[in-house]
Amino acid sequence: MLGATTSLGAAVNIPGGQGSVAANLAAGNGVARSSQLYEQAGEQGSIGKAPYVLLGLAVLYFGWAWISQNERIRESLQVSNIAANIHNILTVTVMAIIGIVGLKVATTKLAAMNVPGAAWLAQIVAAA
Repeated sequence: MLGATTSLGAAVNIPGGQGSVAANLAAGNGVARSSQLYEQAGEQGSIGKAPYVLLGLAVLYFGWAWISQNERIRESLQVSNIAANIHNILTVTVMAIIGIVGLKVATTKLAAMNVPGAAWLAQIVAAA
């Protein structure tokens, strides 16, 4: 085993080596010797397949999401669904406009009537 001490004082052992890091570097066994030791230990290719498996899973996920989204778009563009979609868009839009503006007016009026905490709430609603 190749033994060494890190800057924090922890012992580091590299399989297949002998002596200290300083002795190996002094003998010219620096990077080339270290890479040979890792190859002998079989540690160099230990994560070789993981990135490809993760990339494959990501491609499958995004492929499925794309297919699913295209089916939803096709379904929503059918003639029977267009009227429902327009109704939903108008309902949400009108209620959001009425709700936001109405909440701003109500909090401002409450603040003008000196209701405790209403001025603070009016500032928060106005910022939205």
